[in-house]
Amino acid sequence: MSYDNLVVGNSVRLSTYSPSLLGAQFYNLRVEAQMSYASAVKSYPIETKHNAVYSDLPQGTPTDVKLLTFYEFTDIINNQMICLAKEWIRSGTIEIISSTGCRIDIPSAGPLDFERISLALKSIQIEEFSIKPLP
Repeated sequence: MSYDNLVVGNSVRLSTYSPSLLGAQFYNLRVEAQMSYASAVKSYPIETKHNAVYSDLPQGTPTDVKLLTFYEFTDIINNQMICLAKEWIRSGTIEIISSTGCRIDIPSAGPLDFERISLALKSIQIEEFSIKPLP
């Protein structure tokens, strides 16, 4: 679990140093690009964000936003693009997500159980699923 996992194409989960301003945990982000300040500032309010979160960051983090390394992600769960500085991310929380999918048959489940099963899956941040009656 380190910044080395932030490779274009990887799907990751991670936590930030400023949960109230950046979001506490991201569960399914796809790394789209590593960006310089010049690229990131064209599309994202990174200067405003950095000023807002700076007091939550570890000692020694550069105050000059131009010295940070930025990553653009697709938040697969919320279907939106986001930009985070590497320095805003807790390095020990970055995990690569490798999905293979699974199938679960519950022969005793009835139509009234489908909503409860859906809520249970969502409670553990599984958002992409389908529930169908068995043939």
